[in-house]
Amino acid sequence: MSYDVYFVRQHPPENFEDVSENEHPLKESPDLRSRLTAEMNTPEVFEGSDGKWELTDSLTTVQVNYAPDGVGIGVSYGAATSDEFDTRVEHLKRLAKIIEEETGLTAWDPQADAVFSDVTLDQSRRAFGEFESVRDDVDAEQAEGPAEDSKDESNAEDSGSGMLREVGVLLLIALVLYCITQNFIARPYLIPSESMEPTLHGCRGCTGDRIMVDKVVFRLSDPEPGEVVVFKGPPEWNGNYKSIRSSNTAVRYVQNALSFIGVVPPDENDLVKRVIATGGQTVECRPNTGLTVNGKKLNEPYLDPETIGPNIDGCWGFPFGPITVPEGKLWMMGDNRTHSGDSRAHCQSRDRDAGLDVDIERKIYCTGDPDIGTVPVANVIGKARFIAWPPGRWGAVKTVNPQT
Repeated sequence: MSYDVYFVRQHPPENFEDVSENEHPLKESPDLRSRLTAEMNTPEVFEGSDGKWELTDSLTTVQVNYAPDGVGIGVSYGAATSDEFDTRVEHLKRLAKIIEEETGLTAWDPQADAVFSDVTLDQSRRAFGEFESVRDDVDAEQAEGPAEDSKDESNAEDSGSGMLREVGVLLLIALVLYCITQNFIARPYLIPSESMEPTLHGCRGCTGDRIMVDKVVFRLSDPEPGEVVVFKGPPEWNGNYKSIRSSNTAVRYVQNALSFIGVVPPDENDLVKRVIATGGQTVECRPNTGLTVNGKKLNEPYLDPETIGPNIDGCWGFPFGPITVPEGKLWMMGDNRTHSGDSRAHCQSRDRDAGLDVDIERKIYCTGDPDIGTVPVANVIGKARFIAWPPGRWGAVKTVNPQT
């Protein structure tokens, strides 16, 4: 049986398995230990209970694993400094030479990929640099212990501050993305009233729907009839609006700043209604025809008579129009017609049509300036896409064009 001796510069390979002690080639060399003790100044050479052979001296610790295809010698350089490296290499060369002479085996350096006795100093340095860290000796290490501790603490502090910086950057990125999303992409809105029942739920003292509003769609196209939209109320719609900002200047400044990033609602009268007619279309309602656009009766399956109440006058409120919606404007109405302050409630009526001297049965509203009561397209914030809260009402907000 032939063996090779492998000088491995870190630890013996994991695939080296022990064989019977009687087959150890080093065991068969009775003069090996005596030469090591005499020539290598080795104070201790012993064989462990697990059959592994080991020698320890002031320069190296060598542990030997035996396997059928060779002997793995793991070399630990101890606390070798870069200045002492050459001495270590020469020490190992002498060790390899003794083993070769006493056992007839060839010492092979797998890291340098050469017979160990043929390995040059530069090759050994390269192999050493790949598999071992060059450190100061024990005395120098102990002398510089406090400095090393201080360095470790400094590194720990740098690591901690680096982590804090990373967390800070991530939080800033998240805040910027949140701000961009809230202001330009999508934003949740609370339904505070019952004007859009049963499509959207809202009332005093109850849990109103929270809808997710798409802010992108109307940058690409104009609102269409049947779409449920959120918009900023024009001046004539804001008579009963009360500011949600504090009277304290400093607090109000903070609220406005938080509003910009989407944490606090904007201080504006944001409303939600359904688009009934767009620019150029004529809206009218009469008891005998109901609600019409351009003379065509609307089909409105989203209306719920049980919610709205009986349609006594054919208009769920009062007759109005005809009113031609100006270009760039929208005629808005709530689905809960008898409880919705929509375009009908904010329009202008001529005295001859709805003045005090006109009998109630003959009054026709919304016959005045068509710019009053209609909503500019520019005031539209976005389209209601789905109900996000409460979970029991999750679902899409459907668009149904009543003119089709």
